[in-house]
Amino acid sequence: MVEKKLKSKDLRSGIERRTFSYTANIAERRSGKDRRQGRHKRNIWPNPLLRNALIMALLLATVLPIYYAVFIFPSFKKLLIESAKEDTVSIAKHLAAMLITEKADLDEKSRLEGLIREISKLKINYDLKRLKVFSKSGEVLFSTNIADIGNVNDHEYLNEVITLGKAYSKFIHRDAESLEGQKMTDDVVETYVPIISGGQVLGAFEIYYNITARKKQLDILLSRSSAAIFTLALVLLIVIFILLFKENRTITQRKLSEDEREKLIVELQDAIAEIKTLSGLLPICAHCKKIRDDKGYWRQIESYIIEHSEAEFSHGICPECAKKLYPELFEKK
Repeated sequence: MVEKKLKSKDLRSGIERRTFSYTANIAERRSGKDRRQGRHKRNIWPNPLLRNALIMALLLATVLPIYYAVFIFPSFKKLLIESAKEDTVSIAKHLAAMLITEKADLDEKSRLEGLIREISKLKINYDLKRLKVFSKSGEVLFSTNIADIGNVNDHEYLNEVITLGKAYSKFIHRDAESLEGQKMTDDVVETYVPIISGGQVLGAFEIYYNITARKKQLDILLSRSSAAIFTLALVLLIVIFILLFKENRTITQRKLSEDEREKLIVELQDAIAEIKTLSGLLPICAHCKKIRDDKGYWRQIESYIIEHSEAEFSHGICPECAKKLYPELFEKK
């Protein structure tokens, strides 16, 4: 009896140790799951390299159009206008040498003789759209359009050119009006260059420099370069999005696998918790075979076992009890 009691005590302590160990393992797994879930929630961008590359691609795709519109195109446009202005100043200086006499005046008799031939050459070499020569008072002394000769230009910009002795240029878009109010059919740079001799301003040149071809080449160059950069940024953005999509899908699959494993562990834990076992010493009546429960009540052995285990009873009668209870059945045989 003592040996049986000791064995039952050892069995109960062993079950308690295994139950505690299993519970600790489950708690550790659950805490690990919580840590992993917290890490997944915090770490939205799993790969720093992909994250930085995505940010760079987004910056390129958004900043480059603004940069081109605000800085690149205006800078090249200004450079083109300055280049055309320098050419027109050189042309004006060249023509001024033919017009100015030793008396520091515009020679009205000699100015037309060689001027027309020289302007014809310059129009071919520099693609000049129009050229005029103004006197100090603003009167048109010469023009490629004969109808303009004799007209007077009294606009403020021409007075400033003659008064200050500084050249003035403005870019005129196609189909826009020039400073004189004339509609242009080409992209031109309208330039006014003072005619100076002996420190005195004698008049001014008006030169319309046709830059349509040069502007078209510049637009094509800028468009191709910007398209190449935008395409590169777009391709980089698409590649990074694909890589991020694959990375997130891998992480999602890994997380689903972990969740399924944790779910299985919880289900196993619940199943084990529902298993009912009988252990230790059971007080049982030697006569009626009732069992005393933990509350001190004597209960039928069937109900006690059903409550504390997964066993079920199917009532029948053994041969010995059958002879005692139903002897007449056995006497007939």
